[in-house]
Amino acid sequence: LHLTIGQGSHSDTTATSCTPIQWHGQTYSQSGSYDYISTTPAGCADTVTLHLSITNGGTHTDTTAVSCSDFLWHGQTYATSGDYDFISNNNGCADTVTLHLTINAPTLRITDPAVTCNQPTVDITAPAITAGSTPGLSYSYWENPAATVPLANPNAVNTSRTCFIRGAGAGGCHRVSPVRVRISNMTLSASAQNAACSDSSGSITVTAGNGVPPYRYSLDGVTYQPSRSFTNLAAGTYQVWVKDGAGCIAQVPVTLQQIPSAEIEGGSAICSGGTDTLRIHLTGNAPWSIIYTEGGGTRSITGILTSPYQLVVSPGTTTEYRLVSVSDLKCSNNNLNSATQVTISAGTPGMRYPTEIADSNTPKQLQARNLGGNCSYQWTPPTGLNLTTVYNPLFRHDRQQEYLIRITTETGCSTVDTLLVQLRSTRPQSIYSDIFVPKAWSPNNDGHNDRLYPLTVHIKELYYFRIFNRWGQLMFETSIIGFGWDGIFKGQPQVNDTYTWTLEAVGEDGKYYKRSGNSVLLR
Repeated sequence: LHLTIGQGSHSDTTATSCTPIQWHGQTYSQSGSYDYISTTPAGCADTVTLHLSITNGGTHTDTTAVSCSDFLWHGQTYATSGDYDFISNNNGCADTVTLHLTINAPTLRITDPAVTCNQPTVDITAPAITAGSTPGLSYSYWENPAATVPLANPNAVNTSRTCFIRGAGAGGCHRVSPVRVRISNMTLSASAQNAACSDSSGSITVTAGNGVPPYRYSLDGVTYQPSRSFTNLAAGTYQVWVKDGAGCIAQVPVTLQQIPSAEIEGGSAICSGGTDTLRIHLTGNAPWSIIYTEGGGTRSITGILTSPYQLVVSPGTTTEYRLVSVSDLKCSNNNLNSATQVTISAGTPGMRYPTEIADSNTPKQLQARNLGGNCSYQWTPPTGLNLTTVYNPLFRHDRQQEYLIRITTETGCSTVDTLLVQLRSTRPQSIYSDIFVPKAWSPNNDGHNDRLYPLTVHIKELYYFRIFNRWGQLMFETSIIGFGWDGIFKGQPQVNDTYTWTLEAVGEDGKYYKRSGNSVLLR
């Protein structure tokens, strides 16, 4: 007997899955241990045990979103509507989330306005700027892309710049887009270096601004260059064209002189002994020499290095200063036509005023003469005066005083007058008082009879002195002894005519006066 005893085998296998698994023709959807038995040729049973683990994963979910603008989801930005998947690892299994995205942002199409040449403003509210955008949008205009700073006057933007337009739809969705404004109002300035004698050494340099860079430059309007300087030019008049980056063109004329020139300016009225400064403007190449006449004499100055040259003069009489010729480093010009005059103002001689009589410690109006408008006054010494820089100070003192009055005109001429103020002496009881008014006066500022006022003899107090025109209108009134009318009413000189006056006063002898009469104004 040949006997063989066979034994079946047993083995294990392990599997992990995110979804149901197929094993030996069977589908397993739950975790567990499953046996598979097979028969060997010898008729024995082999067993394989499957240790299966089904994990929780591999799911699929959907989500929906509606946005007015670009949408950020799981670190990704989406700008258009559509379906987008996001896959994540869940215990080794892939979970899928599908985003169903709708972008409701309006379409904002911006067309930059055309470059304007020599126009002051651009209107970015014009419909052409936003043509092609979603219909019905509401537009607003801003300084910055965040649309937080409003743009003033968007219908009249006056400088080249980038602005921003916000287009908002009815549902509250909006977009912000830039709009570029380019305005070319070119400003030009040119400096010239004059040509020397008989050569072509002149140059022109042009400065352009307020346009759209870059700038190009031309002397004929056809051929342009990037350099703003032109050299090796002969004397003459040139037209410089400038074209900016927007194609706008501006022009500026420039003249190159070949010979030096000179012009003299200044000259004013000065007092005898004073000085005046004349200015001589020179063109050409330093150093310069000039020849000029001073009255009947001829003078010259050499080695002048800067322009304008200041010439200080002090003529004794009114004198004309005339340029005769000028020479620079290489050339001379003997065909000058420039002159000015310095006028000597004759000073007014000083004078002594009639002595003024005042009562001790009683206010008395003093008065200097008027030498014309804008005069300044200085009374010295200041003793007994309320003011020392006016023409009519008040005197109040207990002793006599003599004053020097310096009167300075607007041309700087000074005149010194003298005034003595004496105090009225104590009079005996038999003193005689009286008061008179002149029959005429001539207010012509000659220092004589310029004011109409009562002439007093031992008058203690003037109650009033009034002057009327022929229609009864009050022209002047005072209660100050020695103070009178200069014929000026409300800033206007009055006409030659007969004027009526009235007064009341009391004398030192106690006599009372009430008088009236007529006086003639003569100019």
